[in-house]
Amino acid sequence: MIEKLKENLKETKTIIIKDLKNYGWGIILIILYLFLLETIFHGTCIFRLITSVPCPGCGLTRAMKSLLHLHFKKAFYYNAFIYPIVVMAFLGLTTRYIRRKKQPLWLYRLVIVVGFSMIFYYFYRLFSGSIVVIYDNIK
Repeated sequence: MIEKLKENLKETKTIIIKDLKNYGWGIILIILYLFLLETIFHGTCIFRLITSVPCPGCGLTRAMKSLLHLHFKKAFYYNAFIYPIVVMAFLGLTTRYIRRKKQPLWLYRLVIVVGFSMIFYYFYRLFSGSIVVIYDNIK
């Protein structure tokens, strides 16, 4: 049983290292991009910086911080789509690194449905005047 667990951990480590080799530069470039945006423009959303209008993903970072602090209502307030996004990320990560299988087609479809739902909900809130725009800093 312990040998099987060690073997599984070794395989998972191999997959993670392979993924870091394949996507490492992309991850570094995204981090650099976000750092430069924050340093130069004091914000990380290029959409908001250009248009002065919040984007459909506005509030996801604050929602995730609230969720990590177990403030579920506050997370929903910042961006209601944090919950399906967390569930999809969990499913994707467990499929890739624990079950070590290819992502199922239904998960890709779910990502598309949630993405379009975010956009439709965004426009509904924008044109109904009920969009929540909060630019406070949560540390």
